[in-house]
Amino acid sequence: MVRVLMSLKTTAGFLLVIAAVLGTITVLEAREGADGTGSTFHLYGSWWLFVLLAMLFAQLTACLATRRLLRAPALLAAHAGLGLLLVGAFLTARGSERGVVYLAEGEVTNLLRTPGRLGVEIARGDSVVGRTLLRRVDRAQAGVTYALADAGTATLIRFLPSSRVRNVLRPRDDEMGAPGVSLYVPTPHGSETVVLAEGWAEDAQIGEAHLALGPPEPMPQFPLLVIRGDSVALERELRLPEDIGDAFEAGRFTATILDYSPDFKVGVARSDGPPVNPALRVALASAGAASETLWVFSKFPGFARPRTQGLTAIEFMMPSGSEEALNLSHVGGMWRFRHTTAGTETEGACAEGDTFFVFAAPSVRIPLVVHRLLSQSEVVPEVESAPDAPTAPAAVQFAFASFEEPVWLIEGGPEVVVPGSDGEPIALSLTSTATLPFWLALDDARREDYPNSAIPRVYESVVRIGPSPDSVSAPVRVRTNSPARYRGWRIYQSEFGADADDDVEWSGLQVARDPGATAAFAGVLALTLGLLGHIARIGRRALPVLVLAMVSTPGVSFADPLSHLVVSDEGRLKPLETLARDVELQLGVTFAGDPVAGLLDVAFHTATSESTPLITVDEPLASALGLAFGRGIPLVEIQGRRRGLERLAAAGDEDIGRRARAVLGAIERLGTLEDLMAIAPGTDTGSWWVPPTQAACPAWAVQRWASFREHYRAGRTREAGEEARALVREQRARLGQLLPAPFPIALEVWWRRVDPPRWLPWWAAVWCLAHGSTLARGARSRGALLLPVAMVAAFNAAAVVTWAAYAGRLPLLNSWEVYFLVLALVPALGLAVHCGTGLHPVSAVALGLTLIGGIGLRFLPASARIVRPPVAILQSGWREVHILSTMTAYASLFLVTGLCATLLVRPAQREIQRLARRILLVGIWLLGVGIATGAAWAHEAWGRYWGWDPKEVWALVAWLVFVGAAHARAGGAGATRGWAVLVILGFAALLFTFLGVTFLLPGLHSYG
Repeated sequence: MVRVLMSLKTTAGFLLVIAAVLGTITVLEAREGADGTGSTFHLYGSWWLFVLLAMLFAQLTACLATRRLLRAPALLAAHAGLGLLLVGAFLTARGSERGVVYLAEGEVTNLLRTPGRLGVEIARGDSVVGRTLLRRVDRAQAGVTYALADAGTATLIRFLPSSRVRNVLRPRDDEMGAPGVSLYVPTPHGSETVVLAEGWAEDAQIGEAHLALGPPEPMPQFPLLVIRGDSVALERELRLPEDIGDAFEAGRFTATILDYSPDFKVGVARSDGPPVNPALRVALASAGAASETLWVFSKFPGFARPRTQGLTAIEFMMPSGSEEALNLSHVGGMWRFRHTTAGTETEGACAEGDTFFVFAAPSVRIPLVVHRLLSQSEVVPEVESAPDAPTAPAAVQFAFASFEEPVWLIEGGPEVVVPGSDGEPIALSLTSTATLPFWLALDDARREDYPNSAIPRVYESVVRIGPSPDSVSAPVRVRTNSPARYRGWRIYQSEFGADADDDVEWSGLQVARDPGATAAFAGVLALTLGLLGHIARIGRRALPVLVLAMVSTPGVSFADPLSHLVVSDEGRLKPLETLARDVELQLGVTFAGDPVAGLLDVAFHTATSESTPLITVDEPLASALGLAFGRGIPLVEIQGRRRGLERLAAAGDEDIGRRARAVLGAIERLGTLEDLMAIAPGTDTGSWWVPPTQAACPAWAVQRWASFREHYRAGRTREAGEEARALVREQRARLGQLLPAPFPIALEVWWRRVDPPRWLPWWAAVWCLAHGSTLARGARSRGALLLPVAMVAAFNAAAVVTWAAYAGRLPLLNSWEVYFLVLALVPALGLAVHCGTGLHPVSAVALGLTLIGGIGLRFLPASARIVRPPVAILQSGWREVHILSTMTAYASLFLVTGLCATLLVRPAQREIQRLARRILLVGIWLLGVGIATGAAWAHEAWGRYWGWDPKEVWALVAWLVFVGAAHARAGGAGATRGWAVLVILGFAALLFTFLGVTFLLPGLHSYG
């Protein structure tokens, strides 16, 4: 058995099986969950996936026990590292904790939201006595039994990932029944029934009208302090700030109102101004517990639920401001109503069938029909699935042996009381929250965008961390890709939001603890170093290391001065010519003649912008809008369909909605062209662009621009040119310290006019012919064979270096940029291998692959060629290492695939076979480095190094196929053609990882 496990053939086959399983199920999971309803197949975390990984670990253990590996230290380290990685992954799967903490500015909490990890919390009186985590409830079938502490055992009947709950009123004959009423409410989407039970806690709201069943007095219109302790709702009407200093009993506690702030922001209580974020400071004292001081917030009760040690929850409720209320009461066996609206009260007897008209909106009055009146009733929840609302709460239904009826538990819903194992009542609640061993306070949350753009540059939170709400640390900054650490936990910047109406900002902080990360990363390091040592051992004469020198050539200055005018757009400063060409790419059109002139015609001449076919609408969208299909549609015609576009953009059809949003963005971009910008020095950001008509713009810019626009509109070409040159000179003279140097601007103008990607396929085709003709003549000079591939490599390298020089970064942000980088690396690697080995087929393969890749480049989205700055999540030191290593691996494996394609025709080329295997090992190592550095980046950004994202899984699938191919070749399995086919299949998996996942499967890496 051990010999079978450690066989190279067995290893190769087993790796291919794992790759096939991961790839297939990941596609199914991703496609099934693309509509937001969740996945069905549930590969991740399933028992049989753990079985597969356990079998892999057993095979590694058998291999490590062989003497063959003991004689090869590099392979020993690689296999031991892979085993250590599996151990770390197991520790992560079984012991990691993670979730999100949502905080508004000024709030304190220790509650962790753990989406997807539901738990049943069991409470007895004021104390929580247990919590059962339903780890795999979404995969469990009916009949699974859970132990719920003092509540005994419960059998799962049904699970709903998203639920819709409505209350149902039914009669009750015993003395426990309270008066109840159900009201029939017609709505535009059908009808619904509102159920009220006696007591203020059961009130409801229909639009702007309040409904209640209780004593006959009118509904209070003041803030309420609600204390829930000892399972009794205790309520008090407050008049603030007059009631400050008042004390009253609240369950086992004595509560004293210490302070009231109408606007509690950034940790500071403000006493002046309107009630924006009201807060109440309450002191709680009890003989059996230490005194506590709590801030209670009205505006955002969902962010934090302050609880005392005795588990008394406090909520501070603000009045609705509604002037309309309907109060129903059952007194002395008689039903009565009191209807208050606009200061007028109406009251009288109430009976089934009565109709009340209430305001749902200022001008919308709807009828409420009394459906049922019961003097003794109970309200029970009726739960149904809500697949159309994926964000709705989850629900589980349990059957208890000690309880007659099944029980529904709703995530975040009310507690359900059942008899405990000793007959005493037990309160059950379904929650996705857990308690952290520390407290978090948010002082400030902010987002900073690049100037003149909506591209986020920084997400940042200022937090304080401590063992208790009254004992927290000094402020700590948490930024994207820069977490804070506290006692083995990491706090990451995850989400950000702002309420513009209330001037309140909040942060979502990812909090994680991972006991397996250290072992996993140690295993990755051992695996990487072991593979590198193995490559060095078998390839001492091997591949030269390619170093790309970042050098540039002198730029070219053109006579057209306005092309060099610096403008701010898409978050960066660039020449006006680039803006014009970017507009062309976004609109899918080409301006006649000079792009800058075409842009100015659209901006300055209304007739031109309305009649020129500027907006590209494809056939599906044109059909949905009722337009004749064509490449370009005049602006005036498409603007007439603006409402239709907005409707389609908000519709559920993802494909049509995306197309409609793109056209709306193009319209908005054209609408701003009239306000072509001029730069002005700023105080905070260094510089920004403002329309010349605004007072913040310097007077010289306003004057020059207005003069230029007047001459241009009048057709005075010479005068317009003089004003344009003067505008460029003055911009450089007055604001030179704020602008990029003239050289990168001129370089960018040159690159966009030459447009190397457009010429790449033709350039590669010409040199492929030159290479072929050289071989046909039987030339023996290696220099003659090297010249074509050297020329293509130099052309591509110059294009990448020039692009990086004016963009200020390497092309690493989207699919177009990294694809272009791979095309630059392929001929460079072919040139390096040709020089190191003297095998001329390598250069021929590199040229052919560059030609094929250059043609494929033209099918990627043109708008991806617009240079934009990296968003906040991409600003990490891991980005360059991760993407460069991955793209170099792509180029290496692309070259190997080309060599294997030649082996299909001529399998007897032994030198090509050996070379392909060596390059394959280099590609495997580089791809492994790319996966590992991506995991390290994810750990720094999100607190987890592996998230089963489709891109992550398919990169692993491709790596496993290539590793299986390497093992198969080393074990002598199969013929040369079979091995070549296996390598080609691995590259097909890699191609799907790069393009298929990006455009077909939803995920974190699905960028354009």
